[in-house]
Amino acid sequence: IYLNVPIEIVEKEIDQVQYSCEQKSLQHRFPVSMAIGYAALHPGEKMEDVIGDLDILYMTRVQKERFFNEQDYIRLKDSYILDREKMKLAKKDMIVLHPLPRVNEIAPEVDADPRAAYFKQVKYGMYARMALIAKVTGAL
Repeated sequence: IYLNVPIEIVEKEIDQVQYSCEQKSLQHRFPVSMAIGYAALHPGEKMEDVIGDLDILYMTRVQKERFFNEQDYIRLKDSYILDREKMKLAKKDMIVLHPLPRVNEIAPEVDADPRAAYFKQVKYGMYARMALIAKVTGAL
């Protein structure tokens, strides 16, 4: 467990009810990363504004099913697209993660960048699930 990990959340519009937090730093547990830290919410900022400070960029698609109306989805769906130009602004050792499948939030040109770790992420996740299934079924 890592303590006091700064986590930057950049999003076009922050739904205060959905996130139930303020735009200030806050104490929050992030069980996926096993980190206890603070998240700084940056509504309206561009990815380019913060990408140079990141060690890890965890991308997800804009999820249509999370919107109450299609107009908001259409307006925001292309807000954050990672491409070669944005990667030039990032640290040389930053890691890019994504749960896949992607829609258009990561340009295919980024796949060749050594910092793109999402294919390894998916591969290792598959191995972890295989091991868990084998353990649960008694195969191990």
